[in-house]
Amino acid sequence: MEKKSSPIISISVVTVILLAALVGILVYFNLPAQRIRRMLKTTNKYIAEENYDEAILTLKKMLVIDPKNEYLYVMLANTYEKNGDIDKEIEFLQEAVTLMPDNQNLAEIFSDVNPEVTISEAEVTYKEPVSKNGYEGEHKKDTNVIRFDESKHHLNEWVNETDGAMIVETVTSAEETKIRTSGAEPSAIYRQVLGLLSCGMISVDANYIKNYYGIDASQLEGYVFAMSEDVTHVDTVAILKAKDASSVAALAGQLSAVQQQKAQELQDYLPDQYQIVAASSVKTYGNYVYLVMAPNAAAIERTIVDTLTPTVETRVHTSDVDPGAIYSQVINTGLLPGMITVDANYIENYYGIDASQLDGYVFAIPEDVTHADTVAILKAKNATNVPALAEQLSAVQQQKAQELQEYMPDQYQIVAASSVKTYGNYVYLVMSPYAAAIEQIIASNIS
Repeated sequence: MEKKSSPIISISVVTVILLAALVGILVYFNLPAQRIRRMLKTTNKYIAEENYDEAILTLKKMLVIDPKNEYLYVMLANTYEKNGDIDKEIEFLQEAVTLMPDNQNLAEIFSDVNPEVTISEAEVTYKEPVSKNGYEGEHKKDTNVIRFDESKHHLNEWVNETDGAMIVETVTSAEETKIRTSGAEPSAIYRQVLGLLSCGMISVDANYIKNYYGIDASQLEGYVFAMSEDVTHVDTVAILKAKDASSVAALAGQLSAVQQQKAQELQDYLPDQYQIVAASSVKTYGNYVYLVMAPNAAAIERTIVDTLTPTVETRVHTSDVDPGAIYSQVINTGLLPGMITVDANYIENYYGIDASQLDGYVFAIPEDVTHADTVAILKAKNATNVPALAEQLSAVQQQKAQELQEYMPDQYQIVAASSVKTYGNYVYLVMSPYAAAIEQIIASNIS
């Protein structure tokens, strides 16, 4: 007679297996790496909400778990800075450098928050104000000490302007003199946005961007090209700093090609990631060209712009050319079809652009509605309005793309290849088969 197995024994075995699995799960989720990962998501949420106090508290707890994690130190330093607590940032970075004296990256970051002005021998006059590299936000305290030999150099008096700005003029030296202006290193900017990215990132080298995208790093003063470790995520941050302003238009075209290539790869297979790419656009500021493809792109771009845009106290005076005069030069080239310029009511009603915030503007559209050609040149009264104006012109471009995509694919390609560009107080958008030549005319007038 066959012996039946006891149901009690079977239940006991299953129970033991389930308990073992539960213990394994609990151990796994309490591993330091898993705890860090969960807390990092919470921190990113706090930063996105601008709840910096809670973000700082969470980061400090993470450093107790992993006291040698360089990324956490960088993130905490940046969060102190966003919170406007520069003294705490400097104190914290000093502790980090003392704890890890061989960490070159932390040493460089610490150096960035203590900029120096060094003076060499040959004479030249510097009139532009000095600003700190990589700073953003409103700072409670800002002290710079400049030491020099008074027998060789002359420091003119401070000038108090009506808007409260203070500019110092010094007669000093040339090539070896380092004045930290809004020329932040792309790598320093990227460190500030790391906490806003939702996934692990890898930075690729000069060979990679040359072979895959045709970008020649020898034309750049610095660059960062970072992409998601997970190929199912589209997250990409590219920040290029051109050696020469004449290279900016070509670099913008190359980053636009990166965006279009990524869109083609994802359109049929990952529609949610494709939407992120489709919403992105290449932007420029002076010698900088950047592209952000990420769910949190707006916040990342705002951080980049905040770093690059001179504050009222450290502004650099740019060209005073009227947009109308620039547009006249463009018209004289014969590169545009018949165009009409629209007035303040039109740009406010259709695009939400308030002309009262502008020192001057031109907004020209084609007489023939089957052409995509558009030239918009806006000159902001205040540099703080530049990011908002750039967003409004980006919306113009996206609206035009949506109108043309289904019905006029050739004109849509012209729009898709365009991007908003900024320089100082100027914001401009050119949609034309001859965009590169027109943009070169604009850039030569304002740079």
